[in-house]
Amino acid sequence: MIQFVLLLLPFITESCFEYGSSAETSFAVGIGLSLVGMHKEGRRRLEGRRRLCRRNLEVMEKENIQCLDDYEPECEMIIDVHASDDFTIESYGLGQDLSDILESDDEDKLITLLDDLNVVSSAIGHYACCRLEHTTIWNYEKLTMEFESFCDTNWQLFHHYQQIEQIALSLGKTVDVFITVAEFCPERVAKTETVPLSKLQGPVFSNPDFDSENVCLEECSAVSETTETGSLTILLTDRDVFYGSFKVFTGDTIGKDNFYAWGHDLDYYSLDLVRNVPGKDTGLNADIEIDRALRFENIDEDAVDAAWTLWTKDDRYSLLDRSCVHSIIEVLKSALPANTCKFNENLAFPFPARAFDRFVQIGESTGLGRELNEDEIGVLQEEINESVAVGASVLLDDSNTTWKFYAGCGVVLASASALVAIYILRRKQDEEKRALLDSF
Repeated sequence: MIQFVLLLLPFITESCFEYGSSAETSFAVGIGLSLVGMHKEGRRRLEGRRRLCRRNLEVMEKENIQCLDDYEPECEMIIDVHASDDFTIESYGLGQDLSDILESDDEDKLITLLDDLNVVSSAIGHYACCRLEHTTIWNYEKLTMEFESFCDTNWQLFHHYQQIEQIALSLGKTVDVFITVAEFCPERVAKTETVPLSKLQGPVFSNPDFDSENVCLEECSAVSETTETGSLTILLTDRDVFYGSFKVFTGDTIGKDNFYAWGHDLDYYSLDLVRNVPGKDTGLNADIEIDRALRFENIDEDAVDAAWTLWTKDDRYSLLDRSCVHSIIEVLKSALPANTCKFNENLAFPFPARAFDRFVQIGESTGLGRELNEDEIGVLQEEINESVAVGASVLLDDSNTTWKFYAGCGVVLASASALVAIYILRRKQDEEKRALLDSF
């Protein structure tokens, strides 16, 4: 394990994982540097190559995302080091025994254990980021399986990550990198319901082997004439909980019959979503929080409804090629006049926040769409809240009706049981009387 850290640390810089402040990240890396006694050449190389990715820097800063160093040979070297040593992330252990951390009464030893845990977690995080940046989109599924196997190998540590964090805090230490890695482990290991997928944007967008950003291959044409009178509103939601998602509705007001949302049909939010999982129309629910909204006017609402019906016939969901972003693209294809836009048929692993900016550009170039202001978004949020409340009321009424039905059935059954019991009792009394008379 120490050999693994020694080989990695001279080449790694800031990770795509959001470790907190740069000072905290430097502290974790600094521990590794003290372990290896980095020589002057190594220090010069590290300082000379430490820089954040420049691609879409404004969005990066807005999202508070720290990105992997964009000097490609570093990533290649990290991967090559593992390849030469027959390294497999699936079986790699973090090198700490859970009982040593939870039961140790030696404070100095415990601090050393926690520091080592954080440093090795940093090395694993950098390795995973490099793989994300330098693999084809269709190898992401294999990579997620490898990482999940790594999580399973270290499941005791990750399962108790909150306890370990509390121990570290009580000693004035942080294990922020370890905690971040744990958040990406499956729900069965780390017991986290939400994987911070937004932290993967850096290496995903830096990957030269596929396009995850350009919704259209060229600027859409302006629409000068149309006979359509309908409207379509695209909502960017849930950025405070997940990495963002899309909802859409037709017409002027929101209702359960004109509101569409494509999502996964799982109980948790994990790296499984990169693979093919069950999908469904999630519809209106109480957890929807609108962040931004875009409205297209003079579109064909019937065509949108038909496109959505066709989309939902395939119940497959995947972040790679069948996510909520892809569903909105299919809707826009039907809503806009033919040949207005040349959509990217190979869009892979798009992130909703950036895709929304591209949808805004489509609205501007066609002349059919505009982004709604805060007041308009507030009205839509109230409509969602009211629709959800009405739906809950209907469910409550239905449940009350059901309760009354079963309660009525219970009364009938109880009455019938009582009548049967009385009948049996009378039969028994008659038999006893006959037996008594026969005895005389």
